[in-house]
Amino acid sequence: MGPKMSRRRFTHSYTSSNNSLCRVDRIQPKLIKEARLPSFVDLSPWMGPVKNQRDMNTCVAIAFTAACEYMINRHTGKYIDLSCLFINYNGRLVSSIALASLDIGSSVKDTAIGLTQFGICEEAIWRCKRHNLNRRPSGEAYARASQSVVTVRRVPPILADMKICLAKGIPFVVSIILLESAMYEGQERNGYISMPDSNDTGVRNAKLGHAVLVVGYNDETQHFLIRNSWGPHWVRKTSKALRFE
Repeated sequence: MGPKMSRRRFTHSYTSSNNSLCRVDRIQPKLIKEARLPSFVDLSPWMGPVKNQRDMNTCVAIAFTAACEYMINRHTGKYIDLSCLFINYNGRLVSSIALASLDIGSSVKDTAIGLTQFGICEEAIWRCKRHNLNRRPSGEAYARASQSVVTVRRVPPILADMKICLAKGIPFVVSIILLESAMYEGQERNGYISMPDSNDTGVRNAKLGHAVLVVGYNDETQHFLIRNSWGPHWVRKTSKALRFE
């Protein structure tokens, strides 16, 4: 087994415009003069290898997994490979869909709540294999997860607040809508995805929901740096970029 996880509290965050979220408190970024923020932040050096969701709808769980792995590595100097399917199942359990045979993933809100209720365990204990997708994790996995405490906070969807969180070393999960062309555009532009025209019919009809981890920003290019879940070979860089707009 890899490095042991101590019963230590790790905090990461996510953004949402939903004001009715329960059991997940709103984070209050400490007052920092926006003019004093660095022009470039990249938290990816503390991240582990990029995971690949393959044909499973586990992007939300993978984003939160990456956030937890980052927080552990940043504060302990030890990388621990965590189980995204453990996180995925418990997020589905919160919304009472975990026993469904369909692979419909989990919402950001439910996954965040599941993390606070059930914790995290190592990949070595509950493997990211398709036959585990809709299975309840083992008793060993839950026993191991009970040794961890995860605190999740909601980040206001305000550009200045999001940049403050990143500057203070706190990544956050966001939900986005992608056009089907985004995957190919990102490959052609080495990770950069443009903001589509909101009046475009394709945008209004887009149904490809996706979740990613925001790990930095670049004021010069006006982009957020994004941690994706399409594997390490999708683009040469470990992160992709989305505009601030």
